[in-house]
Amino acid sequence: EGVAGRAPVATATLATEGTPVGDDGANAISTSTATLVPTQVPTAPQPMDTQTPVHIPTPEPINNSAPVTPAPTSTPTPLTADKPTPVVVSAGLGMTRQEWAQRHGQPQREVGGFSYYENNNYAVAFLDNRVQIIIRTWDRSGAASLERARSEARTFLPEDSRRVRSITLPDDRLVEVYSSKSIERVFPAGPSDPWPGQERGTMTVVYRIEGERVESMTVQVAGTAPEA
Repeated sequence: EGVAGRAPVATATLATEGTPVGDDGANAISTSTATLVPTQVPTAPQPMDTQTPVHIPTPEPINNSAPVTPAPTSTPTPLTADKPTPVVVSAGLGMTRQEWAQRHGQPQREVGGFSYYENNNYAVAFLDNRVQIIIRTWDRSGAASLERARSEARTFLPEDSRRVRSITLPDDRLVEVYSSKSIERVFPAGPSDPWPGQERGTMTVVYRIEGERVESMTVQVAGTAPEA
């Protein structure tokens, strides 16, 4: 009988060759009893607990409709070239105050917006630090001829000047009107424009004549010259 709580032990009879047994001399087969230990049956795998859900994180969806703001880029600062200084080829109108002083020295006096040079022979008015009006005066003993006065007046005008017309007035004055492109660049349009309501680039030369001599002449940018 088996022991309680244990599996029954199986027995088997094995046949083995043995020595002869018995009187008849015949080979007898002896028997012996062997105990067989049962092989352990592997345990079946435990089923998964399907009741407990496994959490798998879901990635956040990509919002393709949201606008993409590009990273700010720095805008290069353009290089600014210095504006070239306007150039006018002249020994008078359009010259800077310093250029005029190099030729005629420092003023001896300044009255009514005019600076007087060389024993009051030249009265000069400046606009934006450039020569706008020149009044040339001769004393009676040294009054100039019209030809001489015109020759000196041309040195005070820009090289590209051209005479537009001449006007003789009843009060012994001769007016000559000139035009220049280079003088326009020297006096640009703006608050200090010397040609308000007039044609830009216009210049006038006014000769005051006494008999056959010129006592004074006024060379200026724009219209009729004032008295100094």
